[in-house]
Amino acid sequence: GTGIKKPAVPDMVRSLGMVGTGGEFLQIEPTDGMTDPAKWDDSAGVRLIQDDDIFHSVILGFGAMGIIYEITLEVEKQYYMLEKRVLRPWTELRMELLTGEFIQKVEDTDFVAFRVNPYQVKGEHRCAVVEQEIVPKDIDLSGLAHPYRRNIFSSVMGNLIFLIENTIQKLLRKPERVKKTIQTALWATQDKAFFGKSHEVLYQSGDGVIRYGISSEFAFPADGEKIVEVLEAIFARAKRNGDEAGLYQSAHIPVRFVPASKALLSSCYGRPTVFIDVPLLFGTTGDIEILEGYQKMMIDMGGIPHWGKHNTQLYQHKGFIQEQFPRAKDWTRIRDELDPKGTFLNDFVVLMGLAELPN
Repeated sequence: GTGIKKPAVPDMVRSLGMVGTGGEFLQIEPTDGMTDPAKWDDSAGVRLIQDDDIFHSVILGFGAMGIIYEITLEVEKQYYMLEKRVLRPWTELRMELLTGEFIQKVEDTDFVAFRVNPYQVKGEHRCAVVEQEIVPKDIDLSGLAHPYRRNIFSSVMGNLIFLIENTIQKLLRKPERVKKTIQTALWATQDKAFFGKSHEVLYQSGDGVIRYGISSEFAFPADGEKIVEVLEAIFARAKRNGDEAGLYQSAHIPVRFVPASKALLSSCYGRPTVFIDVPLLFGTTGDIEILEGYQKMMIDMGGIPHWGKHNTQLYQHKGFIQEQFPRAKDWTRIRDELDPKGTFLNDFVVLMGLAELPN
């Protein structure tokens, strides 16, 4: 999800091909799908299904409905973007969230997100706000400093694995240093301007971070007051973890916005959503313990976990999915109809309470 007006991958899908129970070939689309049913030829051995509920179940089906072998995506031609990254104090950003000013910016801009240091340094939580706008290829860039280059520190350091490994070793020796390490890292991401092709601007780099990073991420309504409530709960917990247990979080907190999704089991189903991430460097002291504590806290605050991130608490909350996803029973019904023999059942959907093993 790249901005509150830009959907995540499932909502870019317009048609998919799937092998279902008994080896049947299916082409599944929304009710008003791209295929003209009057011209469809069943003799090719593929059955056409055009149904909103079935389609929006299968596009986020956890492999439990069949084997998807083909998808058709709606895409756009290459475009250009202008990015700005600026540092802001949390006190200012907090006020803009509470007044609605920041949420309005999110809605009016192609892409807005921010990162915040969970620790205070010199009495303030530092934030780095990123804004990206789609612009014409021939935009006038005169007067902008280095418009064609992203901050070299953030571009290079995130890709050098040995630097990430060195950072982990330093934090193991003196974990309390992490407060200033995060502060410096946020400073290093600022850019007055960066202009380029969309994939160049949207790519955040960081091969080393990808290798060593783990995180738990949670979806909440895209509401300024809720964002402030959750972030300040994170701040308090991060401080308590350090003061009482000597456990320190090894990364900033990213906050991003995505539009409502039609996928029945999407974490942002039916509502504009803010995702609040809690990333850590794997191998730092107390990494998993810290994440599990955040998971419990975020779930208690109404957060819906990102399916693809580190989750352990979900397995201890039977019924949570039924409570948080209003269409969960419809998803289960459709899964049972598409796969009555349980051919594609897997441990995940059974443990999550989304399906039962056949008798």
